[in-house]
Amino acid sequence: MRGTLHMVAAEDVRWMLPLLTPRVHTKASGRHRQLGLGPSLFARCRTLFEKELRGGGLLTRDEMYALLQSAGVSPAGQRGIHILGQLARDGILCFGPRRGKQHTFVLLDEWIPQAKARPHDESLADLALRYFASHGPATVQDFAWWSGLSAADARRGVESTERQLARGSANGQDCWGPVDEPSGSTRGPAAVLLPPFDELLVAYKDRSPAVDPAHARHLHSLLSPTILVKGRIVGTWTKTQGRERVFIVPCFFDRPSAGEKRLIEAAVHRYGTYLGTAAELK
Repeated sequence: MRGTLHMVAAEDVRWMLPLLTPRVHTKASGRHRQLGLGPSLFARCRTLFEKELRGGGLLTRDEMYALLQSAGVSPAGQRGIHILGQLARDGILCFGPRRGKQHTFVLLDEWIPQAKARPHDESLADLALRYFASHGPATVQDFAWWSGLSAADARRGVESTERQLARGSANGQDCWGPVDEPSGSTRGPAAVLLPPFDELLVAYKDRSPAVDPAHARHLHSLLSPTILVKGRIVGTWTKTQGRERVFIVPCFFDRPSAGEKRLIEAAVHRYGTYLGTAAELK
């Protein structure tokens, strides 16, 4: 819950929200006080939105803000987005279908089926198992960073799933991963063009296995699309549109070997195929 858009399976929303949002609420409370927002105002906004959206209603963000304004609640100065964020974390609102290019908001209770409440420890174990099975080998610190859970909760989640995971050691730290490693035939290509905020970087507190710390400063706080070769990030890339093709412009940390360049050119070709146009490494 890092303050960005999240997409999860419908059946997971009901147990993930109470597991992951309490610390976000705590961190946001100081900003809420600065903006003059509190429990009574959030309750008032909830009533307002529930009345307007009940029965399949949907509104864009600007329309939600206009509704607040008409009720005497100013959405100015980030107040609007904090109100919507709080009510989304409280399980009142979620995104519905787009209207043109705009997201719309709907009532979560009308959009997502109800589900039985889960015990806290059961939710912890489920999230831990999913994380380490899909991102391992990884450490408890990595899991805490990725999930936003406290260090204590992250450890409890790992302890409750240890028997279902493989334990190892890397750089002097305990790490966990899936019991059954995928066979070589299921692994992806040797070189890949990754988007910004890819899980290879975002999902780990320690990113040194993927990128040399000496080069990490070039990643602009995870905003850069990156070039991955044999599990290591070797540079960043940008895209420019030509008349008849897309050009991929790389910025390498070190000069690639001839073999690495061939792998990257193959990745560029695959990217062009995905876009439905010719693509060339410039």
